[in-house]
Amino acid sequence: MKPPAINDAKTIAKRVGAQGVIVLQIDYSTGEYSGASYGLDRQLCSRTGKILDAIMEGMELEIIRTDPEQA
Repeated sequence: MKPPAINDAKTIAKRVGAQGVIVLQIDYSTGEYSGASYGLDRQLCSRTGKILDAIMEGMELEIIRTDPEQA
């Protein structure tokens, strides 16, 4: 699975006019996941990155479930 790139998130942000975007990719067959974030400026990039980090941590701790049968 090729992880999303920051440029993917940036492209979406520009297309929809968002200040920050998170792209989350999940491969349900393997349980692997990855993400990328983008913020319009340095401060927003940091804030959006921290949100992505929290999401990823929640997934690792299974607080946020990636198994659709258990979600």
